[in-house]
Amino acid sequence: MSSPHKPLLIYVHGFNSSPDSWKAKVLKDLLAADDAPADLLVPKLSHWPKDAIRQLTLLIEAASDRSITLIGSSLGGFYSTWLCDQFPQLKCVLVNPAVNPDLLLSEC
Repeated sequence: MSSPHKPLLIYVHGFNSSPDSWKAKVLKDLLAADDAPADLLVPKLSHWPKDAIRQLTLLIEAASDRSITLIGSSLGGFYSTWLCDQFPQLKCVLVNPAVNPDLLLSEC
């Protein structure tokens, strides 16, 4: 159950990943108990970067009264780093972040 008094973790998946990824499922399982120390959101993000950032921005703004930590994996790590620059109150944890996605995806 979500509580406005608990910190909020937002798992930010990578390119072509989803809320059904192994890492997302592990986090969901760890935080499934009612007495978990934090609430978890695992949004299904657009594969279009501008849309994904817009989705995350809306989630962050909607929960601005809470302590928020982004957990970013791969391209989600890049997004999380960028969002922390835009919202200084955020914290983030990076899991194998993409550091130059513009070069990595330039052929796509």
